[in-house]
Amino acid sequence: MLLLVAACVSSPPIYASATPCIELVPPEWRDGVATARPGQIAPDASDLEIAKVWQQFGIDQTVKLVTANERIAATFGIVERCADRDAKAVRKSRSFLGIF
Repeated sequence: MLLLVAACVSSPPIYASATPCIELVPPEWRDGVATARPGQIAPDASDLEIAKVWQQFGIDQTVKLVTANERIAATFGIVERCADRDAKAVRKSRSFLGIF
């Protein structure tokens, strides 16, 4: 009977995920997004050819920027959901018998 009373009085253990939040972010994202490289311009290139090379560089660099910004947004989303998951585990552990 004493064991039953002790079980009701003690708080349940907190079962948090074994995965730390930072490990949910892909490790290759730590390196960032490499910058675009301008193309080679031939010494005898026309003004139009030179403009096309620089235009392509601008497009490539913009794509890299979009990728970097998407990673930032995704990282914050991952960490926020992870923090919510851990907070939910703590709240659940503090509830009386898991129902209050």
